[in-house]
Amino acid sequence: MDAIIEASVYRASDSVELEVRLVDGETEEYVADPIVRSVELSNVVAIHRSVTQAITEEIQAALTPQAEALLASASSVVPEAYEAWLKGEFLG
Repeated sequence: MDAIIEASVYRASDSVELEVRLVDGETEEYVADPIVRSVELSNVVAIHRSVTQAITEEIQAALTPQAEALLASASSVVPEAYEAWLKGEFLG
């Protein structure tokens, strides 16, 4: 099955909520329950790790050792710096 990842990000003050859905590429129907994660903005890297792991489990795939190492090595971020980077990506 080919699937598309559909995501929404919500920010409220110092927290971020990410909702991810897997969509069948042919029928455009949702193929699983939504994956929803919320974290403090300073720990936004953890949300990427958590969602990546949830998606790989849902599609019954395995991460490469390199991808696992990359996810494990990610640290927290400075919220102001991360926000500035996001704005630059948006405007870029």
